[in-house]
Amino acid sequence: EGLAGYFKGNVPQVIRAIPYDAVRLCAYEAFKRALRDEEGNLSVPARVFAGAFAGMTSTFVTYPLDTIRFRLAVDPTMRSMPQVVSTMMRNEGFFSLYKGLIPSLAGIAPYVAINFTAFDLLKKAMPADLQESTAGSFLAAFMSTTMATVCCYPLDTLRRQMQMKTVTYRNIFHAYQSMSAQSGPFCVYRGFVPNMLKNLPTNSIRLASFDAGKKLIIEGNEVYSDLQVEVQASSQRQSAVC
Repeated sequence: EGLAGYFKGNVPQVIRAIPYDAVRLCAYEAFKRALRDEEGNLSVPARVFAGAFAGMTSTFVTYPLDTIRFRLAVDPTMRSMPQVVSTMMRNEGFFSLYKGLIPSLAGIAPYVAINFTAFDLLKKAMPADLQESTAGSFLAAFMSTTMATVCCYPLDTLRRQMQMKTVTYRNIFHAYQSMSAQSGPFCVYRGFVPNMLKNLPTNSIRLASFDAGKKLIIEGNEVYSDLQVEVQASSQRQSAVC
């Protein structure tokens, strides 16, 4: 397939990534606000639940795009997203777009919960000057992504297997039993190193960028509020002079 083969499925991946990350990051902040106590504090369990709910929300919203991307990448007969959708709808029905959703939700909930919670806690544990820097955000994101990937990669492997049309598994336990019988108990870590090489920089940059973006928005709001106060004070002075 040549060099283009390495980028097969990249377009639907990009199309999926934008709404997926937008929903996940926004949902995390929304769930954190909803789970704060009366004094405005957020406990560690609340952070975990916020991350899990955010991951499941974004996954459910964008899951069909993930299935289409995966089919486009592994099936050499598929050339475009419309072809994948029409073929799946015709041969397998609408719900084939959500095939493997349950193990996907089961995998993404702990992954995002560990990733986001560890990121927040690691940042809080850093020295004050490092907390405010982009380097500190990237370091916390790198460590939290490593923890989450090591813990949750097996569930992602099982989800991918259940998405394939060439195999039929009754459930996630049946999938693991069948795979381990053929390739051993560590078969669920197959492809772990390439996944880490891809996910570590991607997720680290994502979290660090999101954190930097939040800081810019907060600082921008503060500057805007100060300007409003100055404008109101100036208007009052002019009114007093008149």
